[in-house]
Amino acid sequence: MARALFDAASGWARAKGRSRLRGPFTLDSKGEVGVLIQGFDSPPRIGMPHNKPYVGPLIESAGLAKAKDFYAWWYTSGHIDERTRKIAERTLQLPNVRVRPMELRHFRREVDIVRDVYNSAWAGNWNFTPFTSDELEIVATEYKMFVDPEIALVGEVDGKPAAMCFAIPDVNEMVKDFDGELMKRPLHLAKLLWRLKFRRPRHARLMLLGVKEEYRASHKYGTLAAALYVEVARRGAARGYVGGELSWTLEDNVMINRGIERMGARRYKTYRVYEKSIA
Repeated sequence: MARALFDAASGWARAKGRSRLRGPFTLDSKGEVGVLIQGFDSPPRIGMPHNKPYVGPLIESAGLAKAKDFYAWWYTSGHIDERTRKIAERTLQLPNVRVRPMELRHFRREVDIVRDVYNSAWAGNWNFTPFTSDELEIVATEYKMFVDPEIALVGEVDGKPAAMCFAIPDVNEMVKDFDGELMKRPLHLAKLLWRLKFRRPRHARLMLLGVKEEYRASHKYGTLAAALYVEVARRGAARGYVGGELSWTLEDNVMINRGIERMGARRYKTYRVYEKSIA
């Protein structure tokens, strides 16, 4: 049955002039990505997919092979190595560097900053597709009610946005009794908003952290990533978060993965994207 479904999809794509199937993605790699192949013993965090262990082998049985693996990392508050801490402190002491919380009253401006930093910082990554304004507007609308400004940060150099760190509370912890229904049931949404105000989640998910290319290539400001890692960890702990997920990173993004490991995080989930030539 799986092979028949993929054959039908291949035929449709071939008729559209395509030469390769690749996925799964939610339209592209900025949403949910891949099939979970390792880490089935813990629940999914907000915005991350989950599936049964048989799904990966089923896809492979239909003739698709690995294209790329993506990692999710688990971080426990307080685990920051001394080297990273010193780098962050040195960066934050620069007189023209400032890290500030995102301002919800200027959310449109902050969304534009996220778009600009993302499109610069991720441009060289595998399978990159830029954020459009319309696309990010949809994402922002979905997440705005969940944003905690203390863990959604902007790094500025000389008053200009140079980097950003976007983490959100893991509201999945608070909707386990909703049977997968939120927006269609107003009472569930009211319950969630009440819980967010009076019983904040204990964990968060760091979704995006990036530095614009022109600053990342600079010896002086290339350490903004370390500064944001340390600052979001410090502010998160002060807000009562005991840890959370950093996701996702590419398997071959060696520098980022090493930095995350130095922060004390451990890789605990792996997601796989598959592909198949249909030419």
